[in-house]
Order: sequence, then C-alpha cells, then structure tokens
Amino acid sequence: MNSVGVSDSSVIYDQRFSASSSLSSSRASNGRLNGGITIITMTTYRLIWDLCMLFVLWPNDWTKTYKIETSLDNVNWQWYQENNAVKGNKALRVEVYGSKQGCLSPVGNEEGVLSRPFSVTASSSLDVSHRPVNSALYGSSSWCSSLSASSRKYLQFDFGKVVTVSGIATQGDAVDDKWVKKYAVSYGYDGQSWLDYDGGQPLTGNSDKSSVVVRWFSLPFAAQFVRILPKSYNTAQCMRVDLFGCRDFQVAFLYVNVSIVTLPATHGASVSLNCITKSSKQRPHALVYEWRKDGFQLAHESSSSLTITYSNAKKPGQVIGVSKSKVTARTVLVTWASYFPGKDEAPTSITVRYQNSTSPYNLMGLSVSSSRKELTNLKPFSKYSVTVMASSALGDGLWSDAVNFTTLTASPEITIQVDNTTGVTSQSIYVEWKKSNIEKLNGPFVQYTIAYRESEGAEMLANVTNIDKTFHTIPNLKKWTLYFIKVRVENRDHAGPWSSNKDAKTQQDAPSAPQNLQLTFIKPSQNTRPQMNVTWSSPVEENGVITKYTLTYRHNFGGVTNSTEVSTNSQTFEYNFDVLGGVKYTVSVYAETIKPGPKEEQVESVPVYKPSTAPFEIASQSYNETTYRISWDPLTREKSNGEVLAYEVKDIKVYHAGSPSLSAPRYENTTNTMVTLQELVACSTYHVLVRAYTSAGAGPFSPSLEIVTNAPGPPSDVRAGTPGKRNITLTWKRPLRYGDDVQMY
Repeated sequence: MNSVGVSDSSVIYDQRFSASSSLSSSRASNGRLNGGITIITMTTYRLIWDLCMLFVLWPNDWTKTYKIETSLDNVNWQWYQENNAVKGNKALRVEVYGSKQGCLSPVGNEEGVLSRPFSVTASSSLDVSHRPVNSALYGSSSWCSSLSASSRKYLQFDFGKVVTVSGIATQGDAVDDKWVKKYAVSYGYDGQSWLDYDGGQPLTGNSDKSSVVVRWFSLPFAAQFVRILPKSYNTAQCMRVDLFGCRDFQVAFLYVNVSIVTLPATHGASVSLNCITKSSKQRPHALVYEWRKDGFQLAHESSSSLTITYSNAKKPGQVIGVSKSKVTARTVLVTWASYFPGKDEAPTSITVRYQNSTSPYNLMGLSVSSSRKELTNLKPFSKYSVTVMASSALGDGLWSDAVNFTTLTASPEITIQVDNTTGVTSQSIYVEWKKSNIEKLNGPFVQYTIAYRESEGAEMLANVTNIDKTFHTIPNLKKWTLYFIKVRVENRDHAGPWSSNKDAKTQQDAPSAPQNLQLTFIKPSQNTRPQMNVTWSSPVEENGVITKYTLTYRHNFGGVTNSTEVSTNSQTFEYNFDVLGGVKYTVSVYAETIKPGPKEEQVESVPVYKPSTAPFEIASQSYNETTYRISWDPLTREKSNGEVLAYEVKDIKVYHAGSPSLSAPRYENTTNTMVTLQELVACSTYHVLVRAYTSAGAGPFSPSLEIVTNAPGPPSDVRAGTPGKRNITLTWKRPLRYGDDVQMY
C-alpha cells in the first residue's frame, strides 16, 4: 500500500484541503504529514481531503483518539468509529495510504495544473473574467454563460482523442453567490453528433459557491468531446469543473464514419462508399452494416462498403399547357397537358406550386397521371402565381411558365370595433373605431359605413371613404336624443358584418318656446283687484332637462313702463298676478335647460271694471250756513279698475230743526275731486256720499259724511211795548249771526 501524496503539495494541491475550523495561524493544508506546522482547531475538528488519513502530534498538542469520515462526492459522508478523547487543542498532521482505483483520476482542469492535455470551450461567456479558461476547479473565478436566452448554454472539453470519462466535480463561482444546481452531460466523437448521458437526466450540482460536489458516473463512457449543460442555477450559470477518467479505453464504445467520395458524371462511372468503424476491445457483438437511401433500407447491402454507379437517365421535361379557370374568391382550377415520361426517364411525379404576393409558396404533390388540380382555401382578392413541375428520382424538371390570376372579392372578414361614441354638441355625435386589418378586407376598400337611428326611428347612414380615417362626427341630429350607432367596412362588392350597437346621446340645448300660452282675466271683488291668469304647457322640443320657466309681464302707465319677472319650477305651468283695469299687458314665458330658450309672447288689454272701492278721505269745508265745499282723494288706478270718468256726490237731508226730515237726495257730478254744495237748509243735518264712475259703471258709495248747517243767532234789541189788558207788543231786530237766513220767528 503506497502513499497517495497528501504530504506532497505538487501531487495534492493546497486548495483541496478544508477544515471545519482552525487557529488563525494554522491552515487546513498544514495538516500534511512531515510538514513544519500542524493544523490546530478551536472547536470540534473536521479535516477534509481526498481518501484516508493518518496523524502525528505536536509536543504539547496532539490528538489522542480520532474518527475517520469518508466520502466519494463531498456530499454524503460515512464514519469509521474510534475513541475521541483529546489532550489540549486538537492538532493533526496527516498522510493517506491506499490503492489507486482504475480510471478515477482527475483529468487536470484544476488551479495550479500547468499542462492540460485537453482544451475547454463554451457556447458563450459572460465577460472576459468568466471565460472557459476560468473554469478550473479551485480557481479564482469561474466560467459563466452569457445572459442571452436565445441559445443552448454549455461548457465543452475536447481531449483530442477518445478517452474514458468516469465522473465529474463541480464548484460555483469563486467570488459571487452564483452556482449551477442541476446540469446534464452529453458526449460525442466528432463534435457534431451527441449522445446524452443517462438519457439526458439532470445531475445534482452545487448548493453553494465553494463546496466541491463529485458525481461518479454509474456507466462510464468513452468520448473525445464532453459537454456540461446547465439546467437550473442560483443567480447565474457559473461553474468550475473537472472531470475524472483515464486516457485509455476502459468501457466499450463504437464510432462510425462514412467516407465522402465524388462520383464523376460519366455514364457507367462508379465509386465506393466505405463505412469506417472504431470500437473498444470489449465490443460484445459482431458489427452489422445497414445502408439506407432516403430513409429506406437498401436490400442485399450489408458489407462495410457500397458501390454507386452513375447512369445517364434523363430528368423529366417541362410541363406545358398550364392554364387556370373557374376562378372564385377562394378556389381556382389549374389544368395542364398530361405528362408522359420518356423511355429513358425514371418514374415521375407532379408538383404544383402556387403563392400570393404576401405569403410563402405552397407545394402539392400529385401522381404523374394528374392533369388538373383545384386549389382551395385561397385568399380573396389576391394575386397568385402557379407553376407545375415534373420530378423523378433523378431530380426535378423545369418549372412550367407561370400562370397568374387574381381571386375574386368576398365579404370582409372584419367586425369593426367601435371604441368611442360621444355627444359633442346638441346636434352631433363623435364616433371612433379601430382601423381595419386590410388583409381581411377581401377586396378594394370603398368605405366605412356608419348607421345611426333613434330608439324607434328609421336607420340613417353616413360614409367615410378614407381607410386611414377612423372617426366621424355625425351632424344634424336631434337635440338631447339617444341614438344607437354601429359601423361596418365595405369593399367594392361586399359589406362586412356590423359592429355591436353603441349608444350615445346628443347634449342639451335651449328648448323651444312653451306651448299654448293663454291669458284669462279674473274679475275684481270687493276686496280684490282684477287678476290675470296665465297658463302654458311644455315645449314641443325640450332639448334637455327643463329646470324652470320664467314669466315676464309688463305694462305702460302714465308714460312709465313697469316690468316684473318671476320663475316657476319645471312642473308649474300657471301663474296669477294683479292687473290694472283698462291697461294693455305684454306677457311672455320661456323654458330653460342649460340655457334659456325662445319666448312665447302674447299681448292683452285688461277690461275696464266698475271701481271696487269708494273714494276715501272725504272732507267738508263750510263757506256759510248753507254752502259747503266737499273734497276727497282721487281713486287710484289700483282701486278704480279703469279710468275714472266722473265722481258722483249725493247729499240727503235727514234732520231739520232737531226733527227727522228725510228729503229726496240731490246729486252732483264732477270730474274733479271736489264739489260745492249750495242752498242747504240751515239748522239741518245732511249725509254726503261720494262714488266713482268708470266706463263700466259706478262703484260703491263711500261711507256717509255728516254735515250740520249752522242756526241763526238770537234776535237782537228785543223790546216790550206797553202792555194792554190782554196783550203786549214785542219788537226785535234780526239776529246779528246768520240773521239773513231766518225764515220765521
């Protein structure tokens, strides 16, 4: 049993050593036997290298007992049990002894190996620091593939000859947390054809960037080329890789190559194709050769060589008489003169080739006896070119002269998608749709057709003749009206399907004038003035949501125009207001939505009515005992119910000299607001009443005003004469006060 080289750093490099822990001055590689320094650990000790281990102690630190743990892949470990008592710190120097296993050595893609009998390439590299040359195990970088997802990523070994490959060791990137978690292996002999190891099943790779994971192939293989193909990874496809194997054939393999020869184009000339094979000595079965032409096995050919002889048989000639007929939108019948192969021609087939200007050509294979073919599923309104060719095993003949035709039009295969229908004004709606796919138009574009209608109305149409214009504003619509809109596209001969209906409403506008404006008058009563009753109804065209009605009435009186404006809600259609009798009134009303509409107006004159009240503020002024001035305030127009034509004053004597004395009334008419009552009887009580007259008649009398005429003073200078037996004579003079009015004593 020999040393495997743990003590020699040129055999097993320092980077192959690792430990669970160590003192700062004691690295894992110090554990080599015969070294000047020993690895000393501070905690539970674990020293890892390849194969077995032996120990030697320092004077003050040594291992008294130990355990051995081994692994074939640096992932799965097994213990060889021993006592594990220690003195001081755990210190150890090691050499390993064992027997070299056959064909399990690394090929040498490892940091520190100077001469490598192979080359390493890759499908791509991330950058200059992550090229295939950086893929060495324990190296300071790694190979990383490019970030492009367009190609298959791989790292490739070329050994220059066929070798045996028995295992693989992998690491991640030396700096960043990048590693391959799953990968596959393929191999080959010529760099062109590849075989998948284990059917392409992925192998488990790394779970961190630094650990070395070894996978031994259960079935080693022979190959010149080996590819490692990353399948899944952490962060990026980065690897450091070495392979295990040997440079002789330890497994059975077979390599086959057929020589390339040139056959002269001379009748009767021949050449031989030789099948060259390589195989290992362990080939278990005799080789069986099989030759195939166009995928079909050649009978009676089973040796390692095949002789091919050149014959002067002719290719087929050109097909003639090609024509077309019965052209429709999607079909055409193509006919040609029947082709009869000559005696020196091989069996022949017919190929029809046709294409339009926008798609790849189509090929249809037919028997040599065919002379017609109906082409189907053509594109409507498309230019086609069709040619026919005869072919044989010797090759293809010449294509016939091309026959060109244009398929007929068909209904467009486009349902327009309407994106927007919006009322932009009170009489227009904006419509927008997606542009047609001209490939589905199936004919020359003529127009877009827009159909629109009211809910129960007839359909109306608008056209857009520019294919690039995908919008239109429909004018002259009804105000504040809901429309249903749809669009279709039309070619020269056919119309496409309608789009689904979209609805839109024109905007609000001013309404039309209210209808049925009527003015009627209400007669005055004793306590009320005459009134005008105004009624109306909704406009014929509301053109929106009516928010209110506005009523205006005005009149001119005494040279002054008086105007009044009132508003009602949208559901009120009547209004009353006081008027002046005998005056002309102008009444108008309009409706309002977002803005006011036009007015409906009428002019009416108020009838003249009798005054509804009597004059007031009646007063009297005495001129003498029998003459009085009667005055009153004029009756206003609001009270008179018309122009006052005259006032009538009535006086009635009700008392005289203290006794009731009802006399016939007297009347005085005047256009003024005063009258003088004359020739009243002194010492009498009068009741005076006043009323006004219009052209309609007299109004009520006012409450009576009482007038008491003055009595004369006492007689003056009364004297008694000489009395007689039975009489006496009295004399007197007229009273000094009102003596002239005395009628009797």
